[in-house]
Amino acid sequence: HAQLWISPDFRASVYAEHAFALTLNYQRSLLGKAIAERSIQEMKRQSPMAPEQENRWLSAMQAAFPDVAANDRLTGLHQPGSGARFWFNGRDIGTLADARFSARFFGIWLHPATSEPRLRQALLAGALA
Repeated sequence: HAQLWISPDFRASVYAEHAFALTLNYQRSLLGKAIAERSIQEMKRQSPMAPEQENRWLSAMQAAFPDVAANDRLTGLHQPGSGARFWFNGRDIGTLADARFSARFFGIWLHPATSEPRLRQALLAGALA
């Protein structure tokens, strides 16, 4: 289950230019390492990624993302031009101060090339194009 928190002036076509939060409520157990690896694969759907960049972002996510169980909640805050901040079940688990990472990471759900177009549509329902 996912929930997007946006401001009234949010425009989906330029999502990375807006501050927003995305909360994921997990329905099953997953290893943090697996979440990071899948995230990289999904981020690469948006455009090619240099191997050095992929390794740097993968390492950062593996260090930040915990293992999750059913009913755990991971919330990410996209801060344009700054990066992303994450909370796990309400506890601050860190910041990745890289604006390009943040745009790509949240693009997993919001970019037109997402692997889950119906989820993207549901998240962006009511948002300005």
